Amino acid sequence: MKKLLWISLAILFLALQACDIDEPDDSLDGNYYSETEAQILTLVNEYRLSEGLKALTMDSVIWRYATEHNNYQINLEDINHDNFSERIENLIAEIGGGAAAENVAMGYESPEAVVQGWISSEGHRLNMLGDYDLTGISAKKSSAGDWYYCQIFLNK
Repeated sequence: MKKLLWISLAILFLALQACDIDEPDDSLDGNYYSETEAQILTLVNEYRLSEGLKALTMDSVIWRYATEHNNYQINLEDINHDNFSERIENLIAEIGGGAAAENVAMGYESPEAVVQGWISSEGHRLNMLGDYDLTGISAKKSSAGDWYYCQIFLNK
């Protein structure tokens, strides 16, 4: 009977852990970021590698900052870089690092389209090709059906 109780408690614990979405999982196994965000990361890294640069690593803390800003954009129904300096200052205070940049976009219907849009824009492309090693990417669809994107780059 005790063995059954322990097994039941273990299953309950694992189930509760799986439902905890307040804090991202740092394991980088896709538990905290979406398939769309993973596809954007892959495409950005393919582009960086084609330009002789190292691939970026997704970071859960940077992802959280990108997601918070993306939620802000969705609430405003517009893209922007509002509070960028404060966002990066807080991010660096939390995890360290130096140089940082941010790309935002809205309306693109696929990971391929948003990455191509960034590549086609000089400022966004320069951010993608910057001396960074970590990133956080948020891709979310608003209740109106519009996609919003935020990618933060950080050199740590």
